[in-house]
Amino acid sequence: MQTDYTSPECPVPDFPGLESPAEGGTPQLDTEETSEHPQTTHSYRAFLISGMLKQVAAARQIVAVVGTGNPENRLKAFDNCRTNAWFVRHRTTGKVRVASQRCHQRWCPLCIRTKRFVITQNVAKWMDPVVQPKFLTLTLKHSNAELADQIDALYGFWKELRRRPWFKKRVFGGVWFFQVKVSATDGLWHPHLHILFQGRFLNHAELSELWKSITHGSSIVDVRAVKNRKKAVEYVARYAAAPADLSELPYHKAVELASALHNRRICGAFGLAKGIKFVSSPPADAADWQRLGGYETILYGANWNFVDDEIVRAWKTDTPCAYIPPEPPPWDPIEETVTPDDVMSYNQLLLDFYERTVK
Repeated sequence: MQTDYTSPECPVPDFPGLESPAEGGTPQLDTEETSEHPQTTHSYRAFLISGMLKQVAAARQIVAVVGTGNPENRLKAFDNCRTNAWFVRHRTTGKVRVASQRCHQRWCPLCIRTKRFVITQNVAKWMDPVVQPKFLTLTLKHSNAELADQIDALYGFWKELRRRPWFKKRVFGGVWFFQVKVSATDGLWHPHLHILFQGRFLNHAELSELWKSITHGSSIVDVRAVKNRKKAVEYVARYAAAPADLSELPYHKAVELASALHNRRICGAFGLAKGIKFVSSPPADAADWQRLGGYETILYGANWNFVDDEIVRAWKTDTPCAYIPPEPPPWDPIEETVTPDDVMSYNQLLLDFYERTVK
């Protein structure tokens, strides 16, 4: 179980170094704000999944039957994702976030959202200097073959296409990602690849003929210029994080899809784009986030405690928090008890904070 830092909704990269009191993990920060207080009776997980209960239920069914290790352990990790949470404050900016542990399972809707955010940021950064980026789609003819076999074939054909001199001379690098749908007409799987790339003009007829020769009969391809970079990047990130919405598939189809993709890559970069990262990485200021207190404890305390209320206010408004928590003293195994002086020092801190912010 890893950890996640959030201002109510949108995920950003992992922050190592801040661990939960109960469990170790890697923190991560989210940045989207909210206009309402979450209910104090709800856990942080309950707050986050309130708008995606259908997706969570569908994913939980799949986690129970597809994955590595003990199914009970997978379900426990899935059910606990974002449950253990606490507030943190940045020492320099004063900004407040919520740290929460996450499960990192492929089909977890909350972890998918985190991955989507990371991919969006990294692909956008790569594409920013690219002149006239283009978008390519490669498809296969419908088949009643097992989905796993179709994916094997599609990936193999894509690898072969990148080897061909005609393609290498025209495409310099890019991002590829897998998407799959179920045909509304015949109920068969429709796996395909999307590629966002930089390179020269691709003649559609020549590309179609080349793809047909590689796939032994599939000639449907599509290539077009990218007119809206933001939408193109969001589209890439959406399917690079998850190739399909499990809640939209019949149960047996969802199981087949998850099984076919188990331990298999669903996105990647090649050529000049090979350095793009599809997972979050620790930021330079990871050690600058100070723990403030438990998520539910501070939310509850905000109803009557001015320090907790200031923490929640800063979190909701994405503005600096006036309360500066004291740095914890070095741990001394001999001094384990709380003295009356400790209590007086804490009370004085609260008094100083009150005078600084209210008066």
